[in-house]
Amino acid sequence: MIGALTGLTGSVLVLVQARNSQKAIEEARQSDVRREAYAEVGTSFLSFKTEILGVRNFIVQGTTATERQHQYNVKYIPSYAQLQQADMTARLVATESGKKALAKAIPYREKLKDMIAVAYRSEQLDGNKFTKEFDTALMRYEQMIQTIMDQVDEEVL
Repeated sequence: MIGALTGLTGSVLVLVQARNSQKAIEEARQSDVRREAYAEVGTSFLSFKTEILGVRNFIVQGTTATERQHQYNVKYIPSYAQLQQADMTARLVATESGKKALAKAIPYREKLKDMIAVAYRSEQLDGNKFTKEFDTALMRYEQMIQTIMDQVDEEVL
């Protein structure tokens, strides 16, 4: 009887350890998926920043409408779409705090999008004023992205 109880106890301990190991593996995998999604947000932001600055320069420099349209459609729109996709993917796998952090960045991104759209269509644009306002908005968005990355670092480590 004692031998049977000892064997049963040993089996229960092995089962508990197996479940704990499985749970640790699942948590590590979730962390890997989050890490990859957050990294994609950061990488997509950098591409977006490069392309949106290019569009800003084309708008301010008084290039032709054809040149601006090419820059906008071929460079900016794809990078904006990639950033939105990365953001959505990250929000799908994020924890609640990660989702809240990512949601805070949306107004900053949308403000930049709206500024570019208005400037793109503008017939008379004060280039210096636009550049100053735009650069400030981009800096705020970049700061928000950095804050998000700092916050989610804790989730994935």
